[in-house]
Amino acid sequence: MLLGVKILIIIPNFFSQIIILVFIINFGLSISLIFIEKRDPIKTVAWLLALNLLPIIGFFFYIVLGTRPRFKTNKRFDLKSQNDLLLIEEILHNLSLQETIKNKPIGHDEQKTLNLINLNFGSIKSPYTNDNAVDIYTCGKQKFKQLLPDLKAAENHIHMVYFIYRNDNIGNEIMDILIEKAKKGLDVRLLIDAFGSILTPKKFFYPLIKAGGKVAFFAPTKLHYLPRLNYRQHRKIVIIDGEIAYIGGMNIGDEYRGLKPKQHQWRDTHLRIMGSAVYMLQTRFIMDWNFSNVKETLSLNDAWYPPIKVPPGDLGMQVVSSGPDHPDEHIKYAYIKMIQSADDRIYIQTPYFIPDAPFREAIKTAAYAGIKICIMIPGEYDKYMVYKASLSFVGDLIYYPNIYFYQYNGFLHSKMMVMDDCVATVGTTNIDVRSFALDFEVNSFIYSQDFTQRCCDIFDKDVQNAHLLTPLEFAQRPVRSKFMEAIARILSPVF
Repeated sequence: MLLGVKILIIIPNFFSQIIILVFIINFGLSISLIFIEKRDPIKTVAWLLALNLLPIIGFFFYIVLGTRPRFKTNKRFDLKSQNDLLLIEEILHNLSLQETIKNKPIGHDEQKTLNLINLNFGSIKSPYTNDNAVDIYTCGKQKFKQLLPDLKAAENHIHMVYFIYRNDNIGNEIMDILIEKAKKGLDVRLLIDAFGSILTPKKFFYPLIKAGGKVAFFAPTKLHYLPRLNYRQHRKIVIIDGEIAYIGGMNIGDEYRGLKPKQHQWRDTHLRIMGSAVYMLQTRFIMDWNFSNVKETLSLNDAWYPPIKVPPGDLGMQVVSSGPDHPDEHIKYAYIKMIQSADDRIYIQTPYFIPDAPFREAIKTAAYAGIKICIMIPGEYDKYMVYKASLSFVGDLIYYPNIYFYQYNGFLHSKMMVMDDCVATVGTTNIDVRSFALDFEVNSFIYSQDFTQRCCDIFDKDVQNAHLLTPLEFAQRPVRSKFMEAIARILSPVF
C-alpha cells in the first residue's frame, strides 16, 4: 500500500519537473528570440506564440524549423557564396558573357526591361542572353512526353535536381533511362532533396549508383542536420548534354499526370530551354552539387558547355537563383521590380500565397496607379494550414487586385508572373516567406512579347476554370474559417 502511494507521489513530481523544465527552456528561447537573434518582428511574435501556447510541440518545431544556421552551417553558407561567385565569374569569362547585355532588347518597353535585367545581373550576376528557344508546358503529360525522349537521346551527360522524386510509374520510367545511360558510360548525376523525397526509400536509387550513376541527397534527415532541415533544395532542373534544360514547378511524380486516383491532375508550368541560358542552369547544377556532395567537388568541364553553333532562337533570358546562403532575396526583388515597373498589367499564379509586407505594398501601390493585377491561387488545398494562411492574406488585398480561385480542373501548382507584354517569369518560387528566404529556388526571366503573350493566353485560359472572388463573398465565409485563418496567419512566418 505504501509503495503504491510513493509511486503516485513520484509520478506527479516527475511530470511537474518535466513541465517546469520545458517552461524554463521556452523562456530561454524566448529571450534568445527577442534579444539575441533579432529576427523580423513578425516572425519573432509567431515563434513566441508557438513556444508559449504550445510548449512541447512549439519547442520541437522551433528546433527543427526555427533554428538559424550557425557556426559550421553559417561558415558553409559563407564558403558556398564565395565559391559560387568565383565559379560564376569563371563561367562568364570563359563563355564571353561578362557583359550583362550582349544585344539590348528593343521596343517601347526597353528602359523598364533594362532596369530589370540590370537588377538581376547586379544582385546575382545573371547574364542576359538572347539566343534562346523555349517550349512551355502546362501539365505533366506534356512535360514528360518530351522529357523522356530527350533523356533517351542523351549522348554525354544528364544532370538533374529535384525536390521530390517519387518511386511511382513516371519515377521508375525515368530511373530506367538513367540506369541505361549510366551503364553506357554517360555522366549521370541526380541531386535529390532528402526531406522532399523522404517517402522514397534510399534503396530505390541504389541500382543507378551500381550502374555508375551518382546520387546526392541535400541535407539528409539525420539528427545533426536538424538545424538545416528548414532550408530545402526546392529547385527542379534537368540539363541534357549541355544543350537542353528543363526548369519549372513540376517534380517527378504521377500526380502531375493525373494518375493518382484520389487526386486531380495538377496544373503546373514548366519550360524546355535551348540556347545560352542552358549554360547558367548547368552552372547552377554544379554549384548545388558541390554544396550537397562532400565527397566530390566538380570543376568546369568543356563537355558540359558545348559551343552553340546555330542559335536555336532569339528569346532574351536570365536565370536567377535565391536561397538562405545569401542575405538578399534575389527573386523576390525581381518580382517586386516587375510589379513596380508595370504600365498595364500584372498576372500572378502561385499555389501558396503568403506575401510579406513589401510584396503586399507593391501590389497595393500598383493597383492605386491603375495597373490591372490578377492573382490566381488554388481553390483546393494540399496543405490545410498554408491554404488558410493564404486566405488570410487574400483578405488584405481583396479590394485591390482581381483574385481568382482555380478550382474546376485540379490543383494549381504553377509559379508564373507576367508584366505587361514584355517580361514573364516561370520557375520554382512561390509567393511566400519560405520561397523568398528559406528554400533554394531558381526562376527564368524571359524578355519577349511573343512568349509573354503565350503566358497571358495560358492565364486567360485558366480563368475559364477559375472563380473570381468578390469582397462580399469573401466577407460571408464561415466564422470557423475566419478563426482558422487567424491562427494560420499568426503561424505563417514559420511555415
